[in-house]
Amino acid sequence: MNQASYKSMLSTFQSELSRFEQERANLDLKIDFLRAIVRGLEGLSGEEIKKLEPLNDFGLTDACREVLKSDFNFMGAMEVRDALVERGFVLDHYKNPLASIHITLRRLAESGELESKSEQGKTLYRWKPHRFPRSSFGEALRRRRIEAERKSSIR
Repeated sequence: MNQASYKSMLSTFQSELSRFEQERANLDLKIDFLRAIVRGLEGLSGEEIKKLEPLNDFGLTDACREVLKSDFNFMGAMEVRDALVERGFVLDHYKNPLASIHITLRRLAESGELESKSEQGKTLYRWKPHRFPRSSFGEALRRRRIEAERKSSIR
């Protein structure tokens, strides 16, 4: 193969990657939106809130994400640890599980995925909820799609 072939392949795969990243962003937005609606309706309808999925197939970062996504309240590292254990996440192979959780939460907050606040000397975290505009959900998706296309055209 020559260099032109590799450039062509690179362009093809970059386009496909960009398309899949956009699809994932759209799905994440829809999932967050529907998750918020379901949680609200469960409480209002008197329905028993569904038991949460076990986290035994997740890595620590994804497991922490899932725990925080499933609760609207701020949580400390110990509360996250307890929720992980309750949902079947095994911490036995971590030398200091609480330190690992602290680091994971701090990194997620630094990346913008979590909100944090300090209360009585403890740092508390919660999932940063998407803010849905007053306009329709479809309009929010359209704006996201345009933004993603603009970003991909800059590359």
